[in-house]
Amino acid sequence: MTNRTLSICQCPFAQVIAIAQILGRCAQYVLQDFNIRGPHPPWDPGSDFAGIESDLLHFEAYLEMQRPNDEILAPYILAEGLVDSQSSGPIIFSRALFHLCYCLLNHPFLLRRRINTCRNLAPISFIRRSSDLAWLHAQQMMALIRDSRRLGFSFHSSSSGYAVTVAGSIIALRAYDEDSPTCQEAHLLLEEALGYLDLIGQHWSNVRTMASTLRRIVYDGISGRPSNSLTQGLSLTPEQEEAMWSLVDYNTMSNQLSQDAQTSEQESDSLMPNSWIDLFGPIDYALLSSFNAATQE
Repeated sequence: MTNRTLSICQCPFAQVIAIAQILGRCAQYVLQDFNIRGPHPPWDPGSDFAGIESDLLHFEAYLEMQRPNDEILAPYILAEGLVDSQSSGPIIFSRALFHLCYCLLNHPFLLRRRINTCRNLAPISFIRRSSDLAWLHAQQMMALIRDSRRLGFSFHSSSSGYAVTVAGSIIALRAYDEDSPTCQEAHLLLEEALGYLDLIGQHWSNVRTMASTLRRIVYDGISGRPSNSLTQGLSLTPEQEEAMWSLVDYNTMSNQLSQDAQTSEQESDSLMPNSWIDLFGPIDYALLSSFNAATQE
């Protein structure tokens, strides 16, 4: 999706299709260790990391991410105070997926796993930049949810629960890093994220699992270890690694819930998506090809 020109006008659904394709690449790269361009370190210009980030920079302008959420959603607030959820839904969703891409790509835990496979030492400037980007987009994810709900728009899907869980895990690392100047702000955002997950968890059983896992990690002190800064290197036990992984990998979350449901016999697998495809839906690659062709015109 490189070397494209921006199309002047594309429907919001096309935006969702395009950003979902980037999210799929991102998930393959950070969760499945899949490399299209070869096993280059993430700071290498020829790496998949750089390629994905290039596409995200393209969509930053294309989705008008510089515009405030209130301004983007204002046209969908009707005179009677009602909102046009059908038209606004894809707009909110595409912006949430955009932030989720950045959160996954720059997540301190996932990036550390990737860096550990590299033969060369990671540049400190790259590590700090990635950590700051993860924190920035975790903040913006929560702002999107907050602003949408304040304006009366609904964003209560299972996928929104996953997005907030990933953002919440990044926020938790900041909240319990006492050396971070953003520690206090992160504590407030963490409580907001947990509150949102509790709300959505009333409708989605898998989101309840996400909320309980995030709370367990926070209260067990995993996030509060002094070594949570990437500049110092994350140092986790195998049990802690497994817990952190369950916060970022949707398939692990689903498998964990399925096992819990079989044990308690209180949950039904039919009430939740069981895979990444179930969560975000299959990608229509024919439609995506048409979209890419349109953006090149």
